[in-house]
Amino acid sequence: RAEADRQRAYWKRALADCSSELQLPTDRPRSPGSASAGRRHVVDIDDGTWRDLCALARRERATPFVVMLACFYALLHHYTGQTDMNVGTGVANRRRAELAGVLGMFINNLVLRLDVSGNPDFLALVRRTRDVTLDAFAHQELPFNHVVEMTAGRRHVDRNPLYQAMFSFHDTPMPDFSVRNAHVTMNPSLDMAATKFELNVIGYPAAIPEVEADLPATDRRTWMIWEYSADLFDAETIERMARHYLTMLAHAVSEPTRRLAQLSPLSVAERRQILVDWNGNGAEWPRDRTVHELFEARVAHTPDAIALVSGDRRWTYCELSQGAGRLAALLRKMEVGPGCRVALLLQRSPELIAAMLGILRAGAAYVPLDPGDPDTRLASIVDDTSASVLLVSKALRHRAPETTAAVLELDSIGGDFADERLSVAMATVPADAPACVMYTSGSTGVPKGVEVPHGAIVSLVHGLDCIDLDARQTLLQLAPPAFDASTFEIWGALLHGARLVIFDGTVTTAHSLETIISEQGVTTLWLTASLFDSVVDESASALRGISQLLIGGEALSPAHVAKALAHLPGTRIVNGYGPTECTTFSCCHPIPSSLDGAARSIPIGRPVAGRTAYILNREREPVPIGVEGELYIGGAGVALGYLGQPALTEERFIPDPFDDGDKRRLYRTGDRARYLPNGAIEFLGRRDEQVKIRGFRIELAEIEAVLGRHPRIRAASLTAPVTNGRDRKLRAYVVSDEKPGPSEHELREFLRAHLPTHMIPADIVELEEMPLTRSGKIDRQGLPSAARAGGQPNAASDAPRDETERVIADIWREMLRVERVGLLDNFFDIGGHSLVAMSVVSRIGRALELDLPLTAVFDFPTVRELSVYVQRLQSGAQIAPD
Repeated sequence: RAEADRQRAYWKRALADCSSELQLPTDRPRSPGSASAGRRHVVDIDDGTWRDLCALARRERATPFVVMLACFYALLHHYTGQTDMNVGTGVANRRRAELAGVLGMFINNLVLRLDVSGNPDFLALVRRTRDVTLDAFAHQELPFNHVVEMTAGRRHVDRNPLYQAMFSFHDTPMPDFSVRNAHVTMNPSLDMAATKFELNVIGYPAAIPEVEADLPATDRRTWMIWEYSADLFDAETIERMARHYLTMLAHAVSEPTRRLAQLSPLSVAERRQILVDWNGNGAEWPRDRTVHELFEARVAHTPDAIALVSGDRRWTYCELSQGAGRLAALLRKMEVGPGCRVALLLQRSPELIAAMLGILRAGAAYVPLDPGDPDTRLASIVDDTSASVLLVSKALRHRAPETTAAVLELDSIGGDFADERLSVAMATVPADAPACVMYTSGSTGVPKGVEVPHGAIVSLVHGLDCIDLDARQTLLQLAPPAFDASTFEIWGALLHGARLVIFDGTVTTAHSLETIISEQGVTTLWLTASLFDSVVDESASALRGISQLLIGGEALSPAHVAKALAHLPGTRIVNGYGPTECTTFSCCHPIPSSLDGAARSIPIGRPVAGRTAYILNREREPVPIGVEGELYIGGAGVALGYLGQPALTEERFIPDPFDDGDKRRLYRTGDRARYLPNGAIEFLGRRDEQVKIRGFRIELAEIEAVLGRHPRIRAASLTAPVTNGRDRKLRAYVVSDEKPGPSEHELREFLRAHLPTHMIPADIVELEEMPLTRSGKIDRQGLPSAARAGGQPNAASDAPRDETERVIADIWREMLRVERVGLLDNFFDIGGHSLVAMSVVSRIGRALELDLPLTAVFDFPTVRELSVYVQRLQSGAQIAPD
């Protein structure tokens, strides 16, 4: 009993606080079940590597098994990024003399837990492995099921307890003998009917070189059998993994002072493939030209071609150039030139485009503002940029923030400034001068400005080899001016002599898109993934006529893409990926005409011309195919940095470790990704708390920081749970020292004064205290769901009074995925937005058999108001919003 207690104490200590889940990258998701189809792949260790291995083992007072196992841990570390790992192994468990003559199966399974942190060299890794193995072997008699019961904790139906990978090494070579007239030999390549482990590696040794060196080389081979779950892995994946193991083993035993980070599994050929062959190098574009210079070249080539279309208005390239020139002359009179920034508070319009060009011609950079942003945010951006001039429209003059910049109303460049006759030459600025400053969400509580140079824009619109950009195209300018997709729409058209059609509606619907596509002959269109999904759900045929459709901003839904492919056989659909810091598109993936029905995701593809994309581990070394890492973007699209934030710029924009002397930089995206076997990149999510909602990039920390400024809030935390398998909504948790704390309405109004609409949480949940981790940080995993925290605190308790209210409330509840909807709940306060409004209005119209305009939800945003409006429509009367 004392021995049993000693062994129990050892295993409790050895496996305390360990995570048993080995995060091997799989080709297919794990599913419940303890067994799956088993396959085998057999490799052998060459004689030279085996000799070095045995010599190293002797020097370190270890066995070949220990050296091979140490390399296996190194491989698992490179494949998973984990430093604390469990591997299983089998032992004969016949240490007692009285078992020597007893027949039976005494094999037991042991858990070998190894810590590989600290970037040890291989010698240190061998020593750690030796010590862990000896300790485990000295405590091998406690049955494995007892160890599981003591230490495994929570079980998972899709995982074996404590370890998912095994590594064993047999004491003798493979059996080969004769019985009577039969010769028996082992065939290691035969597959098994089933396997209980994700991965099981078994070694069969050769003869020890010094003992039987005269044997033929074929008899000295050391076999390695890689058994694996065919439900999880493709044969190609395991073959590549085994090849990587052999590469690492050869380097490790020949140069054992190599550190773990430098013990790369990649061969020279694989490294070149990843760093060179799969990147968008070697493309040609006008590298030394600026945006306005290239635009004027188009003006000289086709001055009378239509450049802009807005409703019934048409601007030729020549007219647009003249309008921009007049504004440039005025700005130059105001001493606006190179190094200056000019803010734009304008809606989509021809005047906006002319203003951008005029600012560039003056040598300055434009800063587009979003009219939907609160006053404090507009003021913050104008102040942050030290803008010398703020251009506004007459309709938005009241939104202009208090600023030291000169404020100019700009309704018609050809009108207000028609008498401006100054003739100025275009300012000469280099291609690396800032062209614009685009603002994104910032983790410190304030937005951050990304300085985009001319060269980045020029390389973008000349490097998109996945689509055609030429004078035959008509592009739709749909994105808000402050959204970086507008960079592609505007300059993708105007630097190629194409037509740019300006969408002048306030709400985008399938119907409004179908109308403008048909009437204006739009050929090229960019949509956020969320808007694309909404349009496809409503009417995929609305996009007919589009020959080139780019989608991006978020991960795509394979189901919606498949539906679009079925309805749009003549449309080339492209998944476009890229952060603002890399100028709109860094990677593109032309989607094939048919999708695999089991596709879990749509790849983001390969880098476009002039861009590079590397997936690197924590040591900034390239990862193998199929292995997760962080995506780094380089090349001509990389921005200059964050305006006025040198420390943050240095942190996120780093020197290119693969630079050949050009002083290139890489942008750390924070995105998790992996290479697919064909070189395409698969997006896997974020490494931090940044999220994408309806295409907008949101730092949860920014919202937390703003909530923390409320005088009655002591602590705040944000999450962005997935609500329907792919869409996210913001949920805030707050702690107040006062009871009761501020109402949800009060907090929303406070947030609206500082943040744009898309950053207002759909749920705000008050807690007594924040759940904390052992280190004292907020435990986001421990935050309750809205349902467990008491449901929607803002939901009115009154129930629907008639059938119309019931229908509307039921549809809202289903579409917004909330537990209940009160008659006075505001649609947009409980998670609604313009995209879901499209589907809501359509469903209400079908359910109540009437033609309900989309604006109804905006004008009448509560169930009670919308019900009254609907009933008036049904009676033939008219009603106007308050």
